[in-house]
Amino acid sequence: MKKLILFFAIAFLSAGVYAQVPVSFGPKVGFTTSKLTTDLSGYKEDVKNGFQAGAFVRVKLKKFYLQPEIYYGVKGGTIDTANFNYDVDLNTLDVPILVGYRVLGKNAFNFRIFAGPVASFIVNKKISLNGNELAEEIADKSIKDAIWGMQMGAGIDLLIFTLDVRYELGVNDIGSDDSGMELKSNTFVISLGWKIL
Repeated sequence: MKKLILFFAIAFLSAGVYAQVPVSFGPKVGFTTSKLTTDLSGYKEDVKNGFQAGAFVRVKLKKFYLQPEIYYGVKGGTIDTANFNYDVDLNTLDVPILVGYRVLGKNAFNFRIFAGPVASFIVNKKISLNGNELAEEIADKSIKDAIWGMQMGAGIDLLIFTLDVRYELGVNDIGSDDSGMELKSNTFVISLGWKIL
């Protein structure tokens, strides 16, 4: 019990110090649910669960803030028909640059909204067709090396913790030009960060 009281006392004191510092940063982890969407009709799009882990920097500009991030993420999706299953697993290095606005709150607690572009650089691709994994060189040719998107969402800061809920809307076609269908990646994210400064 004493350790818990000490923890909250330090957290409250830290919140007062952080309020005077225009820049904060720290690690973050998150849970993702992503899916691929296609322009073709007659397909069922299934979600795929993943995770992300990385770091963020927040530069405070009165009620506005700028927040670049970098994190490793796992995303993908499944496209199904009665006799066709296309399963994609992507490991990405994501770099969003978010602009946010503090809607309400003070030092120890505030509610924020934000939006901004994100570049996802694919570091590993795995594609399975009807349960059979395709060769690495075929996967490389089938999916582009970068995904571009827009993120938007809301967040809560409580003492030294920051909780975000966001949606990432895919902007570009991630499939190769000769894949025969347009693919876009869309992701829902819940993440928790820790402001160490």
